[in-house]
Amino acid sequence: MNHTLIRFENGGTGWTEFECGRCGVDVDMFDFDQVDVLEAAENAVPFRCPNCRAEAVPLDKTNPE
Repeated sequence: MNHTLIRFENGGTGWTEFECGRCGVDVDMFDFDQVDVLEAAENAVPFRCPNCRAEAVPLDKTNPE
């Protein structure tokens, strides 16, 4: 199980769309709320879902190749 995230830019800092790999919740994170999930994805460390509390490493799907 992995969480996924997609980063969007809107001029300023933009936002991150987070989807839990367990419960499927889709959360839009802005400003400081997105810092922890972005750092977890960059460093391949587990991140806890804000809804069901499941821990998994988030996969950044912003630029699929």
